[in-house]
Amino acid sequence: MTILVHALDVETSRRRIGPGGLMSIGAVCVDSPKHRRGNGEVVRTFFGVIAWPDGLVRDDPYTNDFWSRNPEAYAASTTGGEPPETVAARLHAHIAEVQAMATARRAQYVLATDNAFFDPGWIDWFLATYGPKEALPLRYHSTGGYMANHQMVDVGQRFQVLNESGVSYPRFRPPRGDGDGLLHCPTDDALRIVRRYEHYRRIVADMRFSAGGATHY
Repeated sequence: MTILVHALDVETSRRRIGPGGLMSIGAVCVDSPKHRRGNGEVVRTFFGVIAWPDGLVRDDPYTNDFWSRNPEAYAASTTGGEPPETVAARLHAHIAEVQAMATARRAQYVLATDNAFFDPGWIDWFLATYGPKEALPLRYHSTGGYMANHQMVDVGQRFQVLNESGVSYPRFRPPRGDGDGLLHCPTDDALRIVRRYEHYRRIVADMRFSAGGATHY
């Protein structure tokens, strides 16, 4: 049995949710091995740049400073945009396709993020405001209903639990170029989220093995 790990990431021109602030959305779905080591295979990707009718809202000094220091990533997330309704419809179709794939394969489906307080909020608002009428929040599985807590993974929080527990574990930084190679571009960041999640699972498997528990990972 495999796990379909579906990671989503957003880039924005401001911290406050609303029209004109969402620049781009990226997603990567990886068929990750459940009982063996190694990284899984990318099976689906998504990337959309939003072209707002009135342009981007850039009223936040914090994000303005960030993007001034990352001009390549800014260009990648603002070039070749489509109307918000077009991107939202494509994103909705992508999410439904990945979730249907998980159901057909009888795979475990995991929705992963590295900031549960930011990215899902932006995406849920975007889908509800600009998506088709059948679009639902990320937490809702199109064929299985509302997902359980273990299906919603914030990778950063999981590593924080290890830190707070005093667990010593090998640090891991996913390599650049594993996705599109450009940091702060959402498709690359989404794949890095999946790789960190796979690393976390290896750590937990090793902890179980060290404690004498059975594992096939």
